[in-house]
Amino acid sequence: MGVLKPWDLFEAGQSDEELIENVREQAIHAVSYMALDRGISLQVLNEMRIGYDPREIKITIPHFWKGDLLGWQKRAMTSSKYPMTPDVVDEDGSTRPAPKYQNSLNLPKAETLYNYDNVVETEPLFVTESPLSVLKGKTYGKEFSNVVATFGAKVTDNQLKWLKKFPVIYLAFDPDFAGHIGTVRMARYLVNYSNVKVMEFPSDYDFGSVSRANLQTSLEVAQPLLTALPRIDRLISKKREEIAIRKAQRGKQ
Repeated sequence: MGVLKPWDLFEAGQSDEELIENVREQAIHAVSYMALDRGISLQVLNEMRIGYDPREIKITIPHFWKGDLLGWQKRAMTSSKYPMTPDVVDEDGSTRPAPKYQNSLNLPKAETLYNYDNVVETEPLFVTESPLSVLKGKTYGKEFSNVVATFGAKVTDNQLKWLKKFPVIYLAFDPDFAGHIGTVRMARYLVNYSNVKVMEFPSDYDFGSVSRANLQTSLEVAQPLLTALPRIDRLISKKREEIAIRKAQRGKQ
């Protein structure tokens, strides 16, 4: 399959030229959403073969591993400035927002890392949760382009096996409960193999949503494990206490 332009369709059976022409206007909205709302450069969209599914109104992110296409993730479009991914209608007629991410059948995300084919083992590696964060890092230039994603905060043993090959690693997970747990799990394993540092982000921001200047600052003040882990452990314990209190209060009602 040839290189796809950002407005092409990355989906089996959707290469018909007439269909592509019919959805081109919608797909241009998708490119605008990724470029203007998400801040991803057109060069990166093309390089990573990002596409568009006009039936579901979702961005498609193909996942290659050792040169083979293993599947893709679809990312909901959530900006009101562009066509938005429709809500899911349940059997009872109620609606709910579409899941942010949808995986193709049997996508082996637990055994692989997004963008692993393109990273260099001898350079510092940034580890993020989502493919969009990878796209943003590559947009920000060479300093942040050696970046992978774990497809979520739950990190598996197989993924750790690939990560331990890198001598310097920056953990850049989201600053929430799940992200903190994932960070601790990675750190306690990778410290035996790599020089590991932890990047911090403001609440409600992550590697893929902060400005380049703020990402640079997060890199410069990244903490070694001896400093970062006790703080993160305290945040996890506090959150668990809050969850326990809420459960107890619900039990009394």
